Amino acid sequence: MELAGITKPSVTFAGFFRYRVVDGAYVVTNAQGDFVILTAAEFRAFAEGTIAPGAELYEKLRRGNFIRAEFDVPMAVERLKRRKRFLGGGPNLHMLVVTLRCNETCVYCHASRANMDAVQTDMTAEIAEKSIDLALGSSSPFITIEFQGGEPLVNYPVLQHAIRYGQRRAQEAGKSVEFTMVSNLSLMDEEKLAFLLDHRVQICTSIDGPEHLHDKQRKLIASSAFNAAVKW
Repeated sequence: MELAGITKPSVTFAGFFRYRVVDGAYVVTNAQGDFVILTAAEFRAFAEGTIAPGAELYEKLRRGNFIRAEFDVPMAVERLKRRKRFLGGGPNLHMLVVTLRCNETCVYCHASRANMDAVQTDMTAEIAEKSIDLALGSSSPFITIEFQGGEPLVNYPVLQHAIRYGQRRAQEAGKSVEFTMVSNLSLMDEEKLAFLLDHRVQICTSIDGPEHLHDKQRKLIASSAFNAAVKW
């Protein structure tokens, strides 16, 4: 087997590893996520198994669990468990589509947009509560609830109710909750903004580019979608 120009790599010295050459250096990783960066000469010595025990490079590799004879199984298990700890945490990001209605008509919309009179697409306060209860049923101690649409500010009363309800229920459940809202900001006003900031809601919007480009893609009747967004 040929390995980076090495025709007879050692099968007894090196533990399991992968490597990649980046700007002439060898980035060597193992299954549990440790890594070392070696020069070409160091990598050759590592692969051929010619590094003397006690040498500085040997100790560097030993600490990273790259030497087969010195492989520390308990350390590898703990590091692998730490890397994969998210698997037992449960889902922590939950999205609530509080309406499909939107006052903008984006040419690339992928959100099943509904017209502003399609009130039947609005989420009710009851469904919002059930959705938040379901999210808080996750085994994750930290929950993020993201409001999407349509344009979520179209159904602002339910969004407002969901935030208040979610904070109260999270406190009762002993969990941490954060809220995020994805909005075109065209329906924002000082009162809504004050509420959102008071409740630490993270606000996300999109600017597609200069005004002429943004307004070509995101159309707002009788107004500039770009100016409505940048105002806030």
